[in-house]
Amino acid sequence: MQDRAPIAGTQLALGISLAPGATFESYFRGPNGLAVELLQAMARGDGERHAFLAAAPGLGKSHLLQATCRLAADTGRVAYLPLDGALAGRPEVLEGLESLGLVCIDSLEAVAGHADWEHGLFALVNEARSTGTRLLFAARRVPGDLGLALPDLVSRLAWGPVVQLGALDDDAKRGALAARAQTLGLELPAAVADYLVRHYPRDLAGQLERLAQLDRASLAHGRRLTVPFVKEILDDPPHHRSP
Repeated sequence: MQDRAPIAGTQLALGISLAPGATFESYFRGPNGLAVELLQAMARGDGERHAFLAAAPGLGKSHLLQATCRLAADTGRVAYLPLDGALAGRPEVLEGLESLGLVCIDSLEAVAGHADWEHGLFALVNEARSTGTRLLFAARRVPGDLGLALPDLVSRLAWGPVVQLGALDDDAKRGALAARAQTLGLELPAAVADYLVRHYPRDLAGQLERLAQLDRASLAHGRRLTVPFVKEILDDPPHHRSP
Protein backbone atom coordinates (compact mmCIF):
# COMPACT_ATOMS: atom_id res chain seq x y z
CA MET A 1 0.00 0.00 0.00
CA GLN A 2 2.96 2.31 0.30
CA ASP A 3 4.52 4.64 -2.22
CA ARG A 4 8.05 5.51 -3.21
CA ALA A 5 9.36 7.22 -6.32
CA PRO A 6 9.99 5.88 -8.81
CA ILE A 7 7.82 2.75 -8.64
CA ALA A 8 7.05 0.33 -11.42
CA GLY A 9 3.68 0.58 -13.06
CA THR A 10 1.63 3.01 -15.09
CA GLN A 11 3.73 5.98 -16.22
CA LEU A 12 2.42 9.43 -15.33
CA ALA A 13 3.60 13.02 -15.44
CA LEU A 14 7.00 13.82 -13.85
CA GLY A 15 8.39 10.35 -14.58
CA ILE A 16 6.79 8.84 -11.46
CA SER A 17 4.83 5.63 -11.82
CA LEU A 18 2.11 3.89 -9.85
CA ALA A 19 2.50 0.65 -7.94
CA PRO A 20 0.82 -2.12 -9.98
CA GLY A 21 -1.34 -3.27 -7.07
CA ALA A 22 -2.61 0.18 -6.08
CA THR A 23 -6.22 -0.03 -7.22
CA PHE A 24 -9.58 0.58 -5.59
CA GLU A 25 -10.41 -3.10 -6.10
CA SER A 26 -7.45 -4.21 -3.97
CA TYR A 27 -8.19 -1.77 -1.14
CA PHE A 28 -10.17 -3.20 1.78
CA ARG A 29 -12.64 -0.47 2.62
CA GLY A 30 -13.60 -1.43 6.17
CA PRO A 31 -14.85 1.78 7.83
CA ASN A 32 -13.63 3.92 4.91
CA GLY A 33 -16.26 3.21 2.30
CA LEU A 34 -17.41 6.83 2.06
CA ALA A 35 -13.82 8.01 1.54
CA VAL A 36 -13.38 5.51 -1.29
CA GLU A 37 -16.60 6.64 -2.95
CA LEU A 38 -15.54 10.29 -2.71
CA LEU A 39 -12.19 9.55 -4.34
CA GLN A 40 -13.71 7.40 -7.08
CA ALA A 41 -16.11 10.21 -7.99
CA MET A 42 -13.23 12.66 -7.94
CA ALA A 43 -11.22 10.43 -10.29
CA ARG A 44 -14.14 10.24 -12.72
CA GLY A 45 -14.39 14.02 -12.73
CA ASP A 46 -17.96 14.18 -11.45
CA GLY A 47 -17.28 14.72 -7.75
CA GLU A 48 -15.25 17.11 -5.59
CA ARG A 49 -12.51 19.11 -7.25
CA HIS A 50 -10.43 19.47 -4.09
CA ALA A 51 -10.01 17.08 -1.13
CA PHE A 52 -7.60 16.32 1.70
CA LEU A 53 -7.01 12.82 3.07
CA ALA A 54 -5.51 12.43 6.56
CA ALA A 55 -4.41 9.09 7.98
CA ALA A 56 -1.89 7.54 10.30
CA PRO A 57 0.81 5.36 8.67
CA GLY A 58 -0.40 1.96 7.55
CA LEU A 59 -4.01 2.88 6.78
CA GLY A 60 -3.53 3.05 3.01
CA LYS A 61 -3.66 6.73 2.14
CA SER A 62 -0.88 6.37 -0.44
CA HIS A 63 -2.64 3.34 -1.92
CA LEU A 64 -5.81 5.40 -2.30
CA LEU A 65 -4.03 8.36 -3.92
CA GLN A 66 -2.42 6.06 -6.45
CA ALA A 67 -5.73 4.29 -7.07
CA THR A 68 -7.35 7.67 -7.72
CA CYS A 69 -4.60 8.58 -10.18
CA ARG A 70 -4.88 5.22 -11.94
CA LEU A 71 -8.62 5.58 -12.45
CA ALA A 72 -8.34 9.22 -13.56
CA ALA A 73 -5.52 8.42 -15.99
CA ASP A 74 -8.04 6.61 -18.20
CA THR A 75 -9.54 9.96 -19.19
CA GLY A 76 -6.80 12.59 -18.80
CA ARG A 77 -3.30 13.59 -17.72
CA VAL A 78 -2.55 13.15 -14.03
CA ALA A 79 0.39 13.40 -11.65
CA TYR A 80 1.25 11.61 -8.41
CA LEU A 81 3.81 13.36 -6.18
CA PRO A 82 5.09 11.65 -3.00
CA LEU A 83 6.92 14.43 -1.18
CA ASP A 84 8.81 12.19 1.26
CA GLY A 85 11.14 10.82 -1.42
CA ALA A 86 13.20 12.09 -4.34
CA LEU A 87 10.93 15.09 -4.90
CA ALA A 88 11.45 16.59 -1.42
CA GLY A 89 14.16 18.99 -2.57
CA ARG A 90 12.48 20.01 -5.83
CA PRO A 91 9.64 22.49 -5.24
CA GLU A 92 9.94 23.52 -8.88
CA VAL A 93 8.05 20.32 -9.85
CA LEU A 94 4.85 22.12 -8.85
CA GLU A 95 5.16 24.55 -11.75
CA GLY A 96 2.69 23.92 -14.56
CA LEU A 97 0.70 21.22 -12.76
CA GLU A 98 -2.44 23.35 -13.05
CA SER A 99 -2.56 22.24 -16.71
CA LEU A 100 -3.27 18.61 -15.73
CA GLY A 101 -6.62 17.02 -15.03
CA LEU A 102 -5.74 15.65 -11.58
CA VAL A 103 -2.80 16.15 -9.21
CA CYS A 104 -2.36 13.91 -6.15
CA ILE A 105 0.20 15.18 -3.61
CA ASP A 106 1.20 12.69 -0.93
CA SER A 107 3.08 12.99 2.39
CA LEU A 108 2.55 16.73 2.67
CA GLU A 109 4.01 16.73 6.19
CA ALA A 110 7.48 16.19 4.65
CA VAL A 111 7.62 19.79 3.39
CA ALA A 112 5.76 21.59 6.20
CA GLY A 113 7.72 24.63 7.33
CA HIS A 114 9.66 24.92 4.05
CA ALA A 115 8.80 28.35 2.66
CA ASP A 116 9.51 27.51 -0.99
CA TRP A 117 7.23 24.50 -0.89
CA GLU A 118 4.48 26.25 1.03
CA HIS A 119 4.37 29.21 -1.35
CA GLY A 120 4.48 26.85 -4.32
CA LEU A 121 1.57 24.82 -2.97
CA PHE A 122 -0.39 27.99 -2.21
CA ALA A 123 0.08 29.14 -5.81
CA LEU A 124 -0.89 25.73 -7.18
CA VAL A 125 -4.16 25.66 -5.24
CA ASN A 126 -5.07 29.13 -6.49
CA GLU A 127 -4.13 28.36 -10.10
CA ALA A 128 -5.93 24.99 -10.05
CA ARG A 129 -9.10 26.74 -8.94
CA SER A 130 -8.93 28.86 -12.10
CA THR A 131 -8.08 26.03 -14.51
CA GLY A 132 -10.38 23.39 -13.02
CA THR A 133 -7.57 20.99 -12.09
CA ARG A 134 -8.64 18.53 -9.42
CA LEU A 135 -6.34 18.45 -6.38
CA LEU A 136 -6.04 15.62 -3.86
CA PHE A 137 -3.69 16.02 -0.89
CA ALA A 138 -2.71 13.49 1.76
CA ALA A 139 -0.79 13.72 5.02
CA ARG A 140 -0.59 12.06 8.41
CA ARG A 141 -2.57 14.86 10.02
CA VAL A 142 -5.24 17.37 9.08
CA PRO A 143 -4.06 20.72 7.61
CA GLY A 144 -4.24 22.66 10.88
CA ASP A 145 -1.99 20.12 12.64
CA LEU A 146 0.77 19.89 10.03
CA GLY A 147 2.93 22.73 11.35
CA LEU A 148 2.54 24.81 8.20
CA ALA A 149 3.98 28.32 8.53
CA LEU A 150 1.69 29.91 5.92
CA PRO A 151 -1.81 30.40 7.41
CA ASP A 152 -3.36 31.03 4.01
CA LEU A 153 -2.12 27.63 2.82
CA VAL A 154 -3.80 25.94 5.78
CA SER A 155 -7.11 27.50 4.79
CA ARG A 156 -6.60 26.66 1.10
CA LEU A 157 -5.93 22.99 1.87
CA ALA A 158 -9.30 22.81 3.63
CA TRP A 159 -11.25 24.30 0.71
CA GLY A 160 -12.72 20.86 0.01
CA PRO A 161 -13.62 17.89 2.22
CA VAL A 162 -11.02 16.90 4.83
CA VAL A 163 -11.41 13.15 5.34
CA GLN A 164 -9.71 11.12 8.06
CA LEU A 165 -9.28 7.39 7.42
CA GLY A 166 -10.44 5.14 10.24
CA ALA A 167 -8.33 2.28 11.58
CA LEU A 168 -9.47 -1.30 11.08
CA ASP A 169 -10.39 -3.42 14.07
CA ASP A 170 -9.09 -7.00 14.27
CA ASP A 171 -12.11 -8.51 12.51
CA ALA A 172 -11.72 -6.03 9.67
CA LYS A 173 -8.00 -6.87 9.41
CA ARG A 174 -8.86 -10.55 9.09
CA GLY A 175 -11.27 -9.57 6.34
CA ALA A 176 -8.58 -7.52 4.59
CA LEU A 177 -6.13 -10.42 4.77
CA ALA A 178 -8.76 -12.80 3.37
CA ALA A 179 -9.56 -10.40 0.53
CA ARG A 180 -5.89 -9.99 -0.40
CA ALA A 181 -5.31 -13.75 -0.18
CA GLN A 182 -8.18 -14.29 -2.60
CA THR A 183 -6.60 -11.79 -4.98
CA LEU A 184 -3.32 -13.71 -4.76
CA GLY A 185 -5.04 -17.06 -5.25
CA LEU A 186 -3.77 -18.10 -1.83
CA GLU A 187 -5.73 -20.24 0.62
CA LEU A 188 -5.69 -18.51 4.01
CA PRO A 189 -7.07 -20.65 6.84
CA ALA A 190 -8.86 -18.75 9.58
CA ALA A 191 -6.31 -20.00 12.14
CA VAL A 192 -3.45 -18.45 10.14
CA ALA A 193 -5.25 -15.13 9.74
CA ASP A 194 -5.97 -15.10 13.46
CA TYR A 195 -2.32 -15.87 14.27
CA LEU A 196 -1.06 -13.03 12.05
CA VAL A 197 -3.44 -10.50 13.57
CA ARG A 198 -2.77 -11.50 17.16
CA HIS A 199 0.99 -12.10 17.17
CA TYR A 200 2.53 -9.51 14.88
CA PRO A 201 2.49 -5.70 14.59
CA ARG A 202 -1.01 -4.52 14.05
CA ASP A 203 -0.78 -2.08 11.14
CA LEU A 204 -2.47 -3.38 8.00
CA ALA A 205 0.41 -2.51 5.68
CA GLY A 206 2.73 -4.77 7.68
CA GLN A 207 0.16 -7.56 7.68
CA LEU A 208 -0.23 -7.41 3.91
CA GLU A 209 3.54 -7.42 3.40
CA ARG A 210 3.76 -10.58 5.52
CA LEU A 211 1.00 -12.16 3.52
CA ALA A 212 2.91 -11.46 0.29
CA GLN A 213 6.01 -13.02 1.88
CA LEU A 214 4.01 -16.09 2.87
CA ASP A 215 2.56 -16.34 -0.63
CA ARG A 216 6.05 -16.43 -2.12
CA ALA A 217 7.19 -19.00 0.45
CA SER A 218 4.14 -21.17 -0.15
CA LEU A 219 4.87 -21.27 -3.87
CA ALA A 220 8.60 -21.87 -3.38
CA HIS A 221 8.11 -24.73 -0.91
CA GLY A 222 4.95 -26.17 -2.41
CA ARG A 223 3.21 -26.03 0.98
CA ARG A 224 -0.11 -24.73 2.18
CA LEU A 225 -0.28 -22.12 4.89
CA THR A 226 -0.44 -23.50 8.41
CA VAL A 227 0.47 -21.87 11.69
CA PRO A 228 3.68 -23.99 12.04
CA PHE A 229 4.71 -23.05 8.48
CA VAL A 230 4.02 -19.37 9.17
CA LYS A 231 6.20 -19.55 12.30
CA GLU A 232 8.94 -21.19 10.23
CA ILE A 233 8.89 -18.49 7.53
CA LEU A 234 8.38 -15.43 9.71
CA ASP A 235 11.48 -16.07 11.78
CA ASP A 236 11.55 -12.65 13.47
CA PRO A 237 10.26 -12.91 17.05
CA PRO A 238 6.62 -11.87 17.14
CA HIS A 239 5.69 -8.75 19.09
CA HIS A 240 3.07 -10.03 21.44
CA ARG A 241 0.35 -7.73 22.69
CA SER A 242 0.08 -6.72 26.26
CA PRO A 243 -2.80 -8.50 27.99
